[in-house]
Amino acid sequence: PPSPLPTPKPKASVILCQKSSCRKRGAAEVHQAVIESLGDQGLEEQVAIKDTGCMKQCKYGPCMVFLPDKSRYTEVRAKDVPMLVEKHFASKLKPEAREPQLSGVH
Repeated sequence: PPSPLPTPKPKASVILCQKSSCRKRGAAEVHQAVIESLGDQGLEEQVAIKDTGCMKQCKYGPCMVFLPDKSRYTEVRAKDVPMLVEKHFASKLKPEAREPQLSGVH
């Protein structure tokens, strides 16, 4: 039988602190907002979401890092997430997600 096509590995990641200090400041809501924003922009297959331990910024949580560019954010609110996802991923990842275009045929 034919083997299933391998799932493409995400090219980018969002790393979210889920330790108690960040969770008290809304990390769970930020995590949910990341899931929703990636889905809204059609990027859920291209961006992995990874929960992590302490990033040593406890007073400034919730903390998150966007990879591959290693942009770090502190005091993130759920309402900030769509803009951050757009800024870091939409222009870089979406062209591959679009329907293929026929070139030279009109």
